[in-house]
Amino acid sequence: MVSQTQEAIATLRMGNKEAGRQLLKRALETGEPPAPIWYAFALAADSLDERRIYLQKTLDVDPLHENARRELASLTSAVPTAESACPSAKPLLTSESEAVTSARALDAHPKRGMSLLMVLLLLFVGACAILAMLGGGGSSGGGRPAISQPDKYGAWDVCKRQITSQLKAPSTAKFPRITDDGVIATTVDNKKWAITGYVDAQNGFGAMIRSEFLCEATHTSGTNWQVRAMLVE
Repeated sequence: MVSQTQEAIATLRMGNKEAGRQLLKRALETGEPPAPIWYAFALAADSLDERRIYLQKTLDVDPLHENARRELASLTSAVPTAESACPSAKPLLTSESEAVTSARALDAHPKRGMSLLMVLLLLFVGACAILAMLGGGGSSGGGRPAISQPDKYGAWDVCKRQITSQLKAPSTAKFPRITDDGVIATTVDNKKWAITGYVDAQNGFGAMIRSEFLCEATHTSGTNWQVRAMLVE
């Protein structure tokens, strides 16, 4: 089941800041874990200073958030700014105070009529674009594993391999089947697949945790795929 935090991320990627903040507000009010919410703000930040603020907030509520810790350390080591890497990029969020104040002040907005599958597709494409702009923050590069048939099952296989390589304890990974609840695969041309799913695996402290992920797999030729994948913790 897709959480309100995920819906908020997707809405922000579409440029609808008010509706996205409303969803984030609802996610906080309904008791969803706050760390992914602040991490969502960090992914959409329009400056490195703002991104640092949101990453630090993520770590304040979840000191074990691996992605936030790694990205904050990378920013502290003087990575190029988002503006210099992509000067034409348009901000999705304004200041931290405006984000929080507006989220609390907004009245409920009707949900958009767009299908959930399209929202998830836009979510991943937007996340990839922002992470690429910031130097590849949390996504793995576009390797081309030679595996499987050129359909959704092949895409699922290569996505699982790519995500497994990002885990702290790859050998403990347990994935659902692509037909199970919580896994969504969509395509527009039967070559490029956008997949959302989850994996259970041990973290750096040996505890089994569930992490959601986004993956984009493009069949290039034969048994070759180009894959981009990102854990959303």
